[in-house]
Amino acid sequence: MKREVIMLCVSLLYGIPSFLLYLIVLVQLIRPTYRKRFNNPFFRLCFLIGVVDCIGYLDYYLFFTLPAYSLFSSFYGSSLFSPSAFTTAIYFSNYLFSYLQLFGNCFLTVNRFTCIVFPLKHNRIWKYFFPLSVVITKTSGTAAKNRRAELNLFFLALVMFLLQCIGGLLQVLIYVAIKANNDMMLTVLYTLLPWLSDLKFLSPPWVLVVISTSIRETVIQALPKRLLQYHNHWMISGSSVTVTSVSVRSLNVR
Repeated sequence: MKREVIMLCVSLLYGIPSFLLYLIVLVQLIRPTYRKRFNNPFFRLCFLIGVVDCIGYLDYYLFFTLPAYSLFSSFYGSSLFSPSAFTTAIYFSNYLFSYLQLFGNCFLTVNRFTCIVFPLKHNRIWKYFFPLSVVITKTSGTAAKNRRAELNLFFLALVMFLLQCIGGLLQVLIYVAIKANNDMMLTVLYTLLPWLSDLKFLSPPWVLVVISTSIRETVIQALPKRLLQYHNHWMISGSSVTVTSVSVRSLNVR
């Protein structure tokens, strides 16, 4: 019991701040104030994936993570969760949001690919061929120099891809453990699933805040006034002043 309480507290210590941060990022992405700053396909995709992530996280946490704790066995063991159309819909929704996240990440990866490899045609591709942009067949004869900002944003797609690969590997290992009747291995793998789910659904906002200056600035602006004043004071006190020139005026001594 004590171990379960510790595990639950640890998951909430990561889950609640990450979920709130995700909500702040999503709200800032659609605010009219920042419409010009975020008016591009990449941030629109981030918003759509963010909505899927938030709903998917709540769905998995409420109906798959919490039932694994004996603390809630009386509630989740009630007749409400007996086999029915409701429980089937819950089970289906878990796979649905996982696959939606996977497809969203595919589009996000293609978006970063076209931006880095075909920078001169990137905007035109995503303006007219958004529904069909999974397959890119046109090539560009000239390419601008890869910008560091675009490579940083590609890092988000890379992180999501790696987490999904780990999730796929975990599913394969579960299948192997079931076929081998390895109960100990199954227990370990099912224990890891909720932690991987939290990382998969709630990592994007942290990555965005780290790699995107625009996201980081808008999130800071959403902070309460007291925290914002403390942040501004810390930035001013921590900044250094560089003297670039010194003017010397001659002094006449009589």
